[in-house]
Amino acid sequence: MVYMFHKEIAEEFGLAEATLFYHIAYWVRRNRKEQRNYHDGKYWTYNSAQELADGTHKFLSVYQIRRALHHLIDEGMLEVGRYNKKGYDRTYWYTLTPKAEDLLYLCEMDASYLQDASC
Repeated sequence: MVYMFHKEIAEEFGLAEATLFYHIAYWVRRNRKEQRNYHDGKYWTYNSAQELADGTHKFLSVYQIRRALHHLIDEGMLEVGRYNKKGYDRTYWYTLTPKAEDLLYLCEMDASYLQDASC
């Protein structure tokens, strides 16, 4: 599996945060495109730290994932909610904040500039 992240986000927040941020951004955008997981005027994605550690982010421990997610939330990059159908389900849902959308847009603009540049 190939992991992607934006260098600027890794430099500002950390490598674990950058890989998790990219993963969440991908799924929020995919859900927006497919018109699913829409709550309170926003598109969301969900996963538990354990599911991430057992699945897509096996190179991070559950503790590292929780710490990185809390860091992104504290820095205003992610918003967290709970939209589970069952009351006992404590899985968190995540979406990007306007600050995160702006930073992601700038990172992608830089990336497209580099791809178009001739050497």
